[in-house]
Amino acid sequence: AFESELTQGKPESRNGLVRDLSTYRIALVNLYTEGHHQPYVCDLAENLKGLGIKTAVVGPRCLSNMIAVDKFIVLEGCEQIAFLKGGRRQLVATKLYRRAIVACENWGATHLHFLYADWHISAIAAAWLLERPAAKPILTVHWSGGAGAAPVGAGYKDRVRRFPHRMALSWLAKRENGRVLVHHDAVAMTLASIVGGDRVGVVPYPTRPLPRAEGKRQARMREELGLTAGDILILCYGAMRYDKGADLAVGALGRLPKHFHLLFAGEEGYFRIDHLLSLAERLGVQQQMHFIPRFLSEEETALVFSTADIALLPY
Repeated sequence: AFESELTQGKPESRNGLVRDLSTYRIALVNLYTEGHHQPYVCDLAENLKGLGIKTAVVGPRCLSNMIAVDKFIVLEGCEQIAFLKGGRRQLVATKLYRRAIVACENWGATHLHFLYADWHISAIAAAWLLERPAAKPILTVHWSGGAGAAPVGAGYKDRVRRFPHRMALSWLAKRENGRVLVHHDAVAMTLASIVGGDRVGVVPYPTRPLPRAEGKRQARMREELGLTAGDILILCYGAMRYDKGADLAVGALGRLPKHFHLLFAGEEGYFRIDHLLSLAERLGVQQQMHFIPRFLSEEETALVFSTADIALLPY
């Protein structure tokens, strides 16, 4: 889906000549496994293979059991990225991407698709400059702010902080006629001012239908949470990051009747369970708080959403 002819399922180039897709060798570089990153790389690999394109995945070892591709290249050390910030993260990421680029070049990749550019864009650009691969770069940007676009109302310091990422994205998109992929028109409009509208493509996020949870499992889950027939369950799904507003959800619960309950389903993050319980205790709603503090499989995700009465996204 990174070129219009592939999106339309037609193996023809823009000048009308038939393009042999068997000559493509696409490497998907992915350092993350949590959240939507794992299903994204799995869906891309599956669909590229369906087009008859040689596909490789470069990433953490745990992904190797989830994806069937022509080549899986283990990139050791990916797990440390999640715990780093600032310059240290950029330095470690640059080393990882250099190793990934070298491995992809050795495999003979014609396209290098980096599935999370965002805050890694400067590291990817540095690695590209140092290794100078012959492949075409493809960059998935999930939100424009991470790739250098300052939000409306951003101050001078924030704009200066983002400037290197902005320049890195602009430079990298021009290597070998590179492309930038986003999942929403609004992000495309923002990044078009950085790389040019002809280099940005909007590709809907790949989705798969979740398995349907059985009614008995829903009833059992409500029973395990201690809910009665008249209770209303509110779900906050995903890691308890600051920007997801877990504290706002607890505050809202404090203004609702006592038959409302709040379930956090996802790993601890900026907010820890003890912090949220302390806030709930001050509001007198600690008995209405519930947690599943870990990563949920697709089956478990289907269960918690179908069990809940309300999905709350207090970003």
